[in-house]
Parts: sequence; C-alpha cells; structure tokens
Amino acid sequence: MNQLYKVIQIILIILTGIVMINGIFNHDDMSKLIINVTVLLWIILMVIVACIIRKIHEKKN
Repeated sequence: MNQLYKVIQIILIILTGIVMINGIFNHDDMSKLIINVTVLLWIILMVIVACIIRKIHEKKN
C-alpha cells in the first residue's frame, strides 16, 4: 500500500513539473489552458483512485 502512495506522489510531482515548465516556456494561452486542465483532470482522477483503493484496503482489514 505504501508503494502505491509513493508512485502516486511521484506522478503528482511529475505533473506539477510539467505545469511549471509549460508556464515558463509556453506563451500560447490556449495550449497552456489545455495542458493545465488536462493535468488537473489527471490529478482529480488519481485522487479518486487513491480513495477507492484505500476504502477497499480498509474493508479487507
């Protein structure tokens, strides 16, 4: 279970890095918006998956 949270944490760090690099080097507002919304949706999806996995893990114990 701890390994899953470490993987999710690494993915979140990578996604945050993508947003920061996009903000620095990309000057087109539309592509910034698309990338930021996509990353936000990925983060929300990962939070939902983590909550579901935690609930399943709690039911097993």
